[in-house]
Amino acid sequence: MTTDTQEASAAQGEPIELYRFAYGPGAGTVLAYTDAGFAITHDGVIYQPVDGLDRNPINASNSLDESQLEVEIDEACEISRLFRDYPPSDVVGLTILRGHWDGSALTIPTAIWVGRVLSGARSGYLTTLKCEPAVTSLRRVGLRRHWQYMCPHVLYGTACGVNRVVHSVATSVSAFDARTVTVPGLIADQYRGGMFSWSPVGQPVERRTILRIDQDTQFGTTTLTLAGGIRRLEAGMAAELAKGCRHTLTDCDGVFGNAPNFGGMPYIPTESPHGTTAIYN
Repeated sequence: MTTDTQEASAAQGEPIELYRFAYGPGAGTVLAYTDAGFAITHDGVIYQPVDGLDRNPINASNSLDESQLEVEIDEACEISRLFRDYPPSDVVGLTILRGHWDGSALTIPTAIWVGRVLSGARSGYLTTLKCEPAVTSLRRVGLRRHWQYMCPHVLYGTACGVNRVVHSVATSVSAFDARTVTVPGLIADQYRGGMFSWSPVGQPVERRTILRIDQDTQFGTTTLTLAGGIRRLEAGMAAELAKGCRHTLTDCDGVFGNAPNFGGMPYIPTESPHGTTAIYN
């Protein structure tokens, strides 16, 4: 991968770049790396040197860059492991800073790229992170409302307005494998389509959608099939189950008591007002 970091200047300077990845609630978890051969502290964040850190050139134009950026980094790094099996539950932001080292500090670092990481692909000892600039999200056309029976709102989202905590129950992990988790007790089918969440020590909350619920009445346990891989989960770990919604008025009113915020149109006529009789000449 070829970068554009070499500068043609009187001092033949080769700038140093800082890569700051942030994710989790309030972007509270920060992973920081640099292509320099030594650690650099900037704005209270320590950027660790890492082998193989590189990127493709940034295409500058008279408007904000809209092309994707690919960043290569050692697959042993934490940011690589974050995308190894399944993308993280939260958006991973990326800010690239560039500056010069004067022997004791980084001089006037400038943000040259801001965006987020979409996915990661492993090749040999490197992981290629595909990233998109922030302007792409700003210019993307949003979803449009349609006349439909079902509610289009995201469950527990802003338009929905339902409080997830109120409709969640605490549980624990009895056993798990690559895609399923077994919890004590018989979990109602209403939790299908909901969320299973757990909090790894020192890591952001992991969330997965519940695809299927299988009750074992003999042992009094329930096996949940989740969307996506499972990581940083241990037997006995505390977890949370949030109810799912079928996006019908029945669920919205009967389960969540949220009928005033229902976004569907359940009273659309099922028969044409013009009738169904064919007209022949």
